Amino acid sequence: MSDDQRHQHKQEIMKVYSVIYALLVILFGVVFFTAAKIATWGGGPYRELAQKAGKDSLMVEANRGNIYDCNGKLIASTIPYYRMHMDMRADGLSRDTFNKYIDSLSICLSKLYGTASPYEFKQRLRGAYNSGKRYFLVDSKRLNYTQFKQAKKFPLLRKGNKSGVSWDDETIHREHPFGKLAARTIGNNYAEGTGYSGLEMAFNKELSGRPGIAVKEKRAGRKIRVNVIDPIDGLDITSTLDIDMQDIAEDALEKRLIQSDAEWGCAVLMEVKTGEIKAIANLKRHADSTYHEDQNHALSAMTEPGSTFKTASVMIALDDGLADTSEIFDTGCGYWKEDDWTMTDHNVDHNKDGSFAETGGYHEISLAKSMWYSSNIGIAKMVDKYYRNKPQKFVNHIYDMRLKEPLDIIIPGAATPKFQDPSTPGWNRASLLWMSFGYNMQIPPIYTLAFYNGIANDGKMITPVFVKSVSESGTVLKSFSTSTVKSRLCSESTLRKVRKMLEGVVTDGTGKVFKSDVVSFAGKTGTAQTNYWDKKAAKKHQYSFCGYFPAENPKYSCIVVVFQPSRRMVSPAGLTFRDIAERISAREVNIVERKDNNDKIKLPHAMKGNRESLETVFDHLSIPYQVHGTQENKWANSTSTEEAKKVSVSTFGISRATVPNVVGMGAKDAVYLMERSGMRVRLHGYGDVIRQSVGAGTNIVPGAVVDLTLRHN
Repeated sequence: MSDDQRHQHKQEIMKVYSVIYALLVILFGVVFFTAAKIATWGGGPYRELAQKAGKDSLMVEANRGNIYDCNGKLIASTIPYYRMHMDMRADGLSRDTFNKYIDSLSICLSKLYGTASPYEFKQRLRGAYNSGKRYFLVDSKRLNYTQFKQAKKFPLLRKGNKSGVSWDDETIHREHPFGKLAARTIGNNYAEGTGYSGLEMAFNKELSGRPGIAVKEKRAGRKIRVNVIDPIDGLDITSTLDIDMQDIAEDALEKRLIQSDAEWGCAVLMEVKTGEIKAIANLKRHADSTYHEDQNHALSAMTEPGSTFKTASVMIALDDGLADTSEIFDTGCGYWKEDDWTMTDHNVDHNKDGSFAETGGYHEISLAKSMWYSSNIGIAKMVDKYYRNKPQKFVNHIYDMRLKEPLDIIIPGAATPKFQDPSTPGWNRASLLWMSFGYNMQIPPIYTLAFYNGIANDGKMITPVFVKSVSESGTVLKSFSTSTVKSRLCSESTLRKVRKMLEGVVTDGTGKVFKSDVVSFAGKTGTAQTNYWDKKAAKKHQYSFCGYFPAENPKYSCIVVVFQPSRRMVSPAGLTFRDIAERISAREVNIVERKDNNDKIKLPHAMKGNRESLETVFDHLSIPYQVHGTQENKWANSTSTEEAKKVSVSTFGISRATVPNVVGMGAKDAVYLMERSGMRVRLHGYGDVIRQSVGAGTNIVPGAVVDLTLRHN
C-alpha cells in the first residue's frame, strides 16, 4: 500500500470515529436532560407512582423450614392460616346463584367456624350482598390448612373465582405435631419469625428463608396481592432425635418424678458410636404439680455430680500406674474425722445421742468394691494416698481427659464445667478429697454423659450431635457428624478394669436394686447433697445414674438426673435408666441376645394405636397375629388369651369430622390424632390414656382444649 492510500484510509477511519463520537454526545445530552427534568419540574407523576408503590408494598413472609426427627417424622412445621373474603359483585355471583346456595353455604360455614348459627351467617352474607361489598370478611376466625381445603368444597365456594371467594394467608403459625416432646431442645418459643431457644434459635438463619415483596393492585374492583419479589422458603433441618425414643424417655422420667415429687429431672440418650442424641427430656415441677419443659437442664444445670465422678478419679489413679482394683483401703465404721472436717459413707450408723456408732461402714474393702458400694472414704483415701502432695497432677489429669474442655454443642445456652484448682484461694487437703467423689466442681449432665459414652466407645470420647443435616427440597446441603474430643481416655488395660467395675456396680453394688432381667447395663450411681453448706436445713439431694447398655456391646449411653425429690424412694434415677433401657431394648429386638424358650408363651396384649407400628413389633418379635377388618384403616386394637395361638388385630377407621376415641392409646398417637383434628392437648399422668375430657364422636371445635388423663398399667 502506497503512502497516499494509507493517508486516505486513515481519513476514512477518522470520519467514522467522528460520527460515533457525535452520536454519543447527543445521547448523553438526552439522558442528562431527561434526568434533570425528572429531578426538577417534570418528575411529579414519577414521584407519585414511587410513593404509591412504596406505601402499597407488603413484606411476604417466607415459609419457615421444617424440623424432622432422624426417621423423617415432622416435629416442627410452619402452618399457614387463612381468612375468607368474598366479592359480592363478582361477575359469576348473580342474585339467582346467590339465593340458590346461601342456605346450604350458611349451614356449612356455621359448622366450620363454630362462631355463629346458620341463621346468623345467612343474615351476614345477605347484608353484604345487598350492600354490594367488594372485599367482605366472612369471619374473623382464621382457618388451618385442613379447614381451608374443606371450605373450598362448600356449596357456591367450589365454583372458585366465579363465587367471588378469595383467601388471605398472611398469618403463619409454628406447630409441633408431637406436642411438648423435646420442646426445649426443638425450640418451642417461636414468634415473629425468630427462634428463641433450641434448634429453632441455633438454625434460625437457615430456617427463616428470605421474605419477598408484594403490592396490592386493584383488579376487577377489588385489591389483590401481587408478588414483586417472591419469598424464598427456609431450609429444612433433620435432627438426631428419635421421636419414639423421646416419648419413652419423657414417659419414664415423668413417672419417677411424680413418684418422688422431685423439683426437676432430665434424661439424655446418646448413640455410642455416632454421638447422636436420640432423646433429651427435661421436666420441671410447676405450681399445679404437673411436669413440663421450661429449661434445658441437661445442657445448662451447673450442679455437683457426686459419685458419678468417682469413675474419673479411679481411672486417673489406675492409668498413672499408682493404684489397682484389688488394693485394700480401710473405710472404718463409715466415718473419717480429721482436724475440722468429717467424711461419711452412706451406711454410717449413729448412736442414740447422735454420735457415730462403731457398727457402720464397710471397714476394709478393695478399690473395686469402693466403686461398687460407692464408698466416699474408700475413693478419698485412695486419692489422698497418691495425690495428697501433688494435687495439681490429679487436677491436670482431669483436664487432660478433656473433662473441662467446652464441647461443641450447637444448642444455645449450654454451660461449661467448672473445677476448683490448687491455685484457687482456700484450696486445701479437704478440697482434693471432696473433689475425688464429685464436689468442688460443677458439671452439666451432658458432659458427664460424654465421658461415660467415651468409656462405652472403647475409650474414645466424642461430641454429642443434635443435627444430622440441613436440606432444601430433599437435597442435603450440609451434613453434620461427631468430632473427637479425646481419642483415648486411658490405656486399654485401665479401660477394661473400669468397665468391669461399672458392671459390678449393677450386679453387686448400689445399682443392684434396679438391675434388669431384660438387658444388661453398666454404670455408676451418684448422690450429691445440694445444700451441705446449710447445717440447720433438712438435707436435700440430687440423684443420678450414668451408664450404657448392653454392658457387653454398648449401643446406647444414658444419663438420668433427679433433683431434690421430697419423697424417699430407692434410686429414682436408676429406676428411670432401667425403664428406658428395657423399653429401648424391647423396641430394638436385635440389641439383646434372644433366648429360646420351649415353654408355653403367653401372647402379649398391645395398646391401641397405629396398625403398621403394631404389625412391625409383632413381626420383629416373631409373634403370630391375624388382622381382622379393612387393611386401609390405619388404626387397630389387639386382643389375646392364654389359649389363643395368634394375637387378634382388629382395624378401625377414625373420622376427621368428629372427636376421635383415644382411650387405650399411648400419648404419642393420642396427641397426634387430637392435634390433627385442630384441638389442643393437655396431658396428665403417664402411660396409656384412660380418660378424655371431650367425648368421642362429638363435633370438633378447632382450638378447643382436650385434657387426656394417662395411667401406667
